[in-house]
Amino acid sequence: IFGSIVIYIFIIYIWFLFDNKIHNRDQLAKLLDSNIPIIAEIPFVEEVDKIKNDLSSRSLISESIRMLLSNLKFTSMSNLNPDSNSQTILFTSSIKGEGKTLASINTAIAIANDLKRDKKVILMGTDLRNPQIHKNFNIKKNQKGISEIIYNNDCKNYKDYILSFNNLDVLFSGSIPPNPTALLSGGIFKNLISLLKSDYDYIIIDSA
Repeated sequence: IFGSIVIYIFIIYIWFLFDNKIHNRDQLAKLLDSNIPIIAEIPFVEEVDKIKNDLSSRSLISESIRMLLSNLKFTSMSNLNPDSNSQTILFTSSIKGEGKTLASINTAIAIANDLKRDKKVILMGTDLRNPQIHKNFNIKKNQKGISEIIYNNDCKNYKDYILSFNNLDVLFSGSIPPNPTALLSGGIFKNLISLLKSDYDYIIIDSA
């Protein structure tokens, strides 16, 4: 019995010794610089329903998004730069499947529904290599979008590529290009962002 207990404890010790993943907020806080705030926690759920434009929902995802929006008001660039007329929020992740797209879409919908009608919000799908936004809006994957705008240098006509869902405008990724990094790092994409900043109050970017 004693030997079994010792072996069990040894296995657990080895398990935690080689576990280099972040499992909770406290572990993350220890690794971050004190100037980098943790503004929200989005919980992992086994089953996630299709996105719903319902701010009254009491689900874990809805509650966490409301907390995210509330904290963003205290950490947003508008507080640091009052002269800025547009706020740009980019969602990214370290690996695939962490919930980046889920968080970006829900945040965009929540902001669009929470703002006055004179405020405009757009969601951009810039994960050109592995686009996922179209699934949540029941749109075909071949919907034209950012790839076509950049490839054709058609920034001035970007409104032709936008689809509207209630108060939210969405600019999908478009066709999957062979060189997504080169497209997004060029000057055309920068010009597109500049145009969007002049027309929208909030730009939500679902990045890679």
